[in-house]
Amino acid sequence: TELEFMPRETVDFVVNMTYHDVTHKAEIYELPIHELAHNVVRSNDHLCAEFYKEVTTLGAKLAILALEKPELFNTPSNFSQRLKLALPARAGAASRPDR
Repeated sequence: TELEFMPRETVDFVVNMTYHDVTHKAEIYELPIHELAHNVVRSNDHLCAEFYKEVTTLGAKLAILALEKPELFNTPSNFSQRLKLALPARAGAASRPDR
């Protein structure tokens, strides 16, 4: 069956942060880039060429934004500050040594 995606004007992005390390900047950006690519190409197929191209395009745009407006990336965001306050300690959470 065909998957239905939300209209592009509307995006509610809800993430269960239990398994995400909010102190790692790369991980904070990886997931939204990945999920936004699904929304743009309207496919859950990770192997389709359009998905791969969209992931790299979004990553490149984010890199350019970071170079042109580094102030957006050098200070803790209100979002990350709220996450630190809202998240309970993760006892026994799997570590991510590659991050």
